[in-house]
Amino acid sequence: MKGELFEKTNGQWPSILTALAGLSHSQVTDKHQPCPLCGGEDRYRFDDIEGKGTWYCNKCGGIRRDGGAGNGWEMLMRKNDWDFKRAAQEVERHLGIATVRPELPAKKGESVWYYSDDFAVKRLPGPKPGTKTFRACWYDGNRWQYKLPEHLKKPNSKPLLNLGKIRSLTNGVIIVEGEKACDAAEKLFPTNACTTWSGGCKGHKNTDFSPLKDRKIALWPDADEAGHAAMRAVADKLLKIGVQEVLIMNPPEGVPSGWDAADSEWSTEEAAYYLRHNHEKYISSDPVLETGELSIEEEGLEEKVDLYKNAPFRCLGHDRGTYFYLPRDGGQVIPLSDSRHTKLGLLNLAGLDWWLSTFPKGAAVDWDQAADTLIKQCKSEKIYDPDRVRGRGAWYDSSRVIVHLGNRLMMITEGTDPIHLDIEDPPPSHFFYEHAKAMIGPTEEMLSDKECAEIVDIAQKFSWDKPNSSTAFLLGWIVLAPVCGALDWRPHVWVTGGAGTGKTTILKRFMRPLLGGICQSATGGTTEAGLRGILKCDAIPVVFDEFEQNEAKDRQNVQNVLSLARIASSEGGKIYKGTTSGGANSFEIRSMFCVSSINVNLIQKADIDRFCVLSLVKDSRPEKEQSAFWRTHEQRILASCTEENGRKLIARTIRNIPVIRKNAKTFSAALGQKFGARYGDQNGTLLAGFFSLRPEGCSVLTLERALMCIENMEWEAEVSRADEADEYKCITKIMDSMIMVDSKKMTLREIFILARSGKGSTSESMYGAEDPNVVISRYGLKCHEGMLAVSHTNTNLQALLKDTPWSGNAYKESLARLPGARKSASALRFPEMGTSRAILVPTEHLI
Repeated sequence: MKGELFEKTNGQWPSILTALAGLSHSQVTDKHQPCPLCGGEDRYRFDDIEGKGTWYCNKCGGIRRDGGAGNGWEMLMRKNDWDFKRAAQEVERHLGIATVRPELPAKKGESVWYYSDDFAVKRLPGPKPGTKTFRACWYDGNRWQYKLPEHLKKPNSKPLLNLGKIRSLTNGVIIVEGEKACDAAEKLFPTNACTTWSGGCKGHKNTDFSPLKDRKIALWPDADEAGHAAMRAVADKLLKIGVQEVLIMNPPEGVPSGWDAADSEWSTEEAAYYLRHNHEKYISSDPVLETGELSIEEEGLEEKVDLYKNAPFRCLGHDRGTYFYLPRDGGQVIPLSDSRHTKLGLLNLAGLDWWLSTFPKGAAVDWDQAADTLIKQCKSEKIYDPDRVRGRGAWYDSSRVIVHLGNRLMMITEGTDPIHLDIEDPPPSHFFYEHAKAMIGPTEEMLSDKECAEIVDIAQKFSWDKPNSSTAFLLGWIVLAPVCGALDWRPHVWVTGGAGTGKTTILKRFMRPLLGGICQSATGGTTEAGLRGILKCDAIPVVFDEFEQNEAKDRQNVQNVLSLARIASSEGGKIYKGTTSGGANSFEIRSMFCVSSINVNLIQKADIDRFCVLSLVKDSRPEKEQSAFWRTHEQRILASCTEENGRKLIARTIRNIPVIRKNAKTFSAALGQKFGARYGDQNGTLLAGFFSLRPEGCSVLTLERALMCIENMEWEAEVSRADEADEYKCITKIMDSMIMVDSKKMTLREIFILARSGKGSTSESMYGAEDPNVVISRYGLKCHEGMLAVSHTNTNLQALLKDTPWSGNAYKESLARLPGARKSASALRFPEMGTSRAILVPTEHLI
């Protein structure tokens, strides 16, 4: 582990020492200057040999500290008076070295709701039929624990559900009782943030409602006295923290006791109408404190320090002894531990003149007072949330779109021209936009309708298996990918075809120029960790060529990248990486992926639902006609698919993002009516992007108009079939496995049919033939009561499923989801193989 950490730090020491040891940028350059440790005038230089952070001081360097060389670790530990363990922990945190947080295990019939990175609630079947029970769970950085730590048992300690959506929207918030009711309310009020608390009726006492300050709140109580009492208590709490107003909805007359959002059968319009006309404004029976008024308990508190008005930096909060700041000129978040609130540390935040004028102490600076003030300010901002940091790309922020181009911002609201802002002067926001490597970004001029029509025509001329739908989905992806962070759903595309079908031309000559320089390119061999490390907080697309899987390590790498893409599709999907110190770092990827390969290997159903496969076929025309076509076609591509036109296309898309977001929902509904809800959810967003290329694409669509557009396109939809589900793929993999029997290869399906029909041997010859019941028993299979019994513990079966999603014991849970499947009541005897518990699978899934 230590060797791996040393390797990770190579080449990173200038960043590490400026961030963690308070060295200035000049102190990590190879010029003679005062030593950061012992002073002097020119006794020190930083030569960073082989990227190991090496330095030389002829006064305090060397092992004996009487003159000589040192490395980055020595400088870091000596400057902060740390031991190696503390230094390693801080470096790991700075570099973001971690592992994936596992999902909370859930069996059939159980549900899980994630309230935050480390807090979740699981619903389990109760001890009696028809009952349920709930368990709160906590992730300690290594595994999920059912025993909550002390800090989650205190008042106002547990988070609200859907906290990310609450922070990203500015309109009213709807609070219900219970997670299931919250899920239902989200469908009834899709443009509002809906939330609840954990722990039942009285769980609100331990819930932190402070994120709802200054918001309008609507409470939807259960239709019983306990529900109303709980909501009244929540309303009192909300008024005390300073919400704008609280409305309590009156449940309809005549509904059963306990009726809630999950029991309603309203449409979204009916729900909105009922809430508007059936509520009461809540007025607390207890006096609510006016701004500035102190309660008796607060009289001893000091007045909150406010540095925002004139400070050249922003205090962001604190976490476990580290305090976070965002300098306006540097533009990147700087963490300072308590011991680093020294002169050198604080000079990273502001120049000496500002400290002299703000914290004077005679002719010097009162650094102790400055450190004390900053630490108090960070504590008043509460716990630092790294999810508030936003990198480059387009983001939806309080009903507006912010485009972060590295060194500047663009703000777009519906119906207005973009506003250009300096990144050092961002608009008021809950989020932080860090300085990053600058991107050229969009032009002032938008791509014209005529130029869009030419690009559409070029795309249609590629040798697609399904020209209409493939053209629409490819262009929809190209339009939306540069602004993918501003979308609710981020679909991906997979371009596939044999050699010579045009994959490389599409990616390199057609697609990449039209992305206008806003993309991250990758090729075969790139790992998931590498992509995650390069993307960081950016919301930019990934174009991955040669996404092949010819060897075992390639297959694993492809599946890891697909897992990253799967998480990137929707908001709230995070990757958790643990550190050697027992902590955890989180990463949230918001990219759209385009991958290209000869073969497609989408195994998991979740991946199939997130990727549109665009297939290219061989051109069937004579070779002479093909050559003439490609000469003309490539000239059209070179003329129209330029980076300049790509930047114009981004300018057109940015101005249309609010409309595209609305049209995506409309197209999803229209596609859902025609091809099914799953197909609509995946492809509606892409179709909205494609539609924006039309002259009428800048207007909001009605459902009728969207249905008409779909009918006119005359495409073939690849509707997902039931046999694409994971459990069907699992049983198919088992039954189609080839094994050697009687000197010939047969599938387990063929041998099972022989066993089921009562055949006594696997061969027509009676000499040396094996009993089919014994053969399938070796692989954990058996005919039992007209069903297929699949053993829980057979090692040969587990070997067949090695390197598949069902390896180990995962196949058991997958098979249990097949319709009619059930667990055996007791252990079954498998011929010549002993006894084992088993899953019983109906034979209609096999034959």
